[in-house]
Amino acid sequence: MPRSEAQGARSRAAEIVPTPVDLTAEETYNDPQEATEEGAEGVALTAARAVLDRVAFRRLPKGRGADYLMRRADARDGDDYERLERSGIGEGDEGIDARLREKVRQLARFPEAPPGWAAVTDFRTLPIALRLERWEGL
Repeated sequence: MPRSEAQGARSRAAEIVPTPVDLTAEETYNDPQEATEEGAEGVALTAARAVLDRVAFRRLPKGRGADYLMRRADARDGDDYERLERSGIGEGDEGIDARLREKVRQLARFPEAPPGWAAVTDFRTLPIALRLERWEGL
């Protein structure tokens, strides 16, 4: 089975079980870029819960420096929250560490916003790789 490694505050291996793709799924996701983005979203949200003990509670509009707001899984309100910015790599030569630096810089462009995490998933090889990095602010 493919394995994924989440790196950041902690490092741990996780199993990702591939599912067979039928014709309907293939036609639905006939856009490799969109499939990569949605896959990265799923992996990032799962890692946020499993590795960071965070849950997303709000999707942010484009241009806000991150994709989601998230809070501790046991929190009862959204007052103490962080941001989550995710990205996926499905093709090309860009390295995962270069993309991660880009996403951390994206978080930093909004210094008035709360701290956050950047998550980048590289789907080009098996096992897939996931890197997480925290941006603390200035």
